Amino acid sequence: MQKHFKLLPIALFVPTLVFAQALQGQNAPAAGTTAAPAQAQQAPQQPARVDIDAPKKAAIKDLFAAIEVDKLEAAMANSAQMRAKEMVPEILQEALVENQSMTVDQKRAVVPQLQQSSIPKLVDSAGTIFTTPQFKADQTDALYQAYARYYSTQEIKDLTAFYKSPTGQKFLHAQDLVGRDVVNGLLDKYMPQSVNATRSLADKEVASVKAPAAGAGAAPAAK
Repeated sequence: MQKHFKLLPIALFVPTLVFAQALQGQNAPAAGTTAAPAQAQQAPQQPARVDIDAPKKAAIKDLFAAIEVDKLEAAMANSAQMRAKEMVPEILQEALVENQSMTVDQKRAVVPQLQQSSIPKLVDSAGTIFTTPQFKADQTDALYQAYARYYSTQEIKDLTAFYKSPTGQKFLHAQDLVGRDVVNGLLDKYMPQSVNATRSLADKEVASVKAPAAGAGAAPAAK
């Protein structure tokens, strides 16, 4: 049985250490500054919209039918939703760090509860926007815009002719198999090596930690 390595399960079991590091030495922002939210990243500049005439739009529609673009759209939406789910621990951590109603000690105390109940709940609901009719409409429009921007009407017709040919149909259906074989083969070969290398480093990190002697109390706070 082949192993499939995914990021999502890691998000469901994000260690307390991740939250602890975010809370370690937490201080109020400097005067005149605010913490930057994770989602406040500079968006890439969008290209100008293209006016698509009726013949070109019809040609694109024929091409999309030939390449089964609905499957591409479904894969894109699923990928976006999975990415949204993977971001849950980071978003929850940010919300906890920026919360003003709890002290740092109180925040540390609620981390296990957030991990056990809040993360699974948030993961389950994250990314639902990518399943909405509005996202589907915008996605289809974006695809029309992209093809109209980079291909002439004649080039689109040429592509359609190819994809409708026996060779073109085989290319379409074999691409998933080609990608699966390549990705699975490389992951099966290199992922165990990566895991073992990380585990070796993790063992050294754990060994370097000075555990308190049995029965010893917490170290006194520095005066």
